[in-house]
Amino acid sequence: METRPAGLEKLLHEHEAIRADLKRIDSSLGDLLKPPQLAENTNPERLKETINQLQTALKYVRDGVRKHINQDEAAFSSLINLTQMEQFKQEHRQIERTVDDAIRAVDRLAEEIPSRLEIERQGTEIRYAIHGLREQIETHTSREDDVIKQLTKGQ
Repeated sequence: METRPAGLEKLLHEHEAIRADLKRIDSSLGDLLKPPQLAENTNPERLKETINQLQTALKYVRDGVRKHINQDEAAFSSLINLTQMEQFKQEHRQIERTVDDAIRAVDRLAEEIPSRLEIERQGTEIRYAIHGLREQIETHTSREDDVIKQLTKGQ
């Protein structure tokens, strides 16, 4: 039977939770941002509510990602080689940039009530950013999970 140090076991559980959260957010925000629904909601109050939901969800994701990245880097720093650690750090920075890009896209939508065409364009941009973020994080956390499993094999 395989046992893992508590810190690594915690990372595995957090990776599962992060992937589940992002799947839920991708699905629910994706529904909010589908062009027909978003464009039909040109009522300023309804649009403002949708934008606020997006901003809140993405800031929640950003805060969670940052916290988890710090934990990842602390846990892995003494366990993996420098090259692999640098690769993980680069992936972490890219994930942070993707989250920030998605937040900026939502913030642009919040600046003023755009035209229906602009709402559809920006909604599509935000939807792709969120979906891309989910794919990035799923790929990255799966790689980290594989490393954790290799590190703890036979312990």
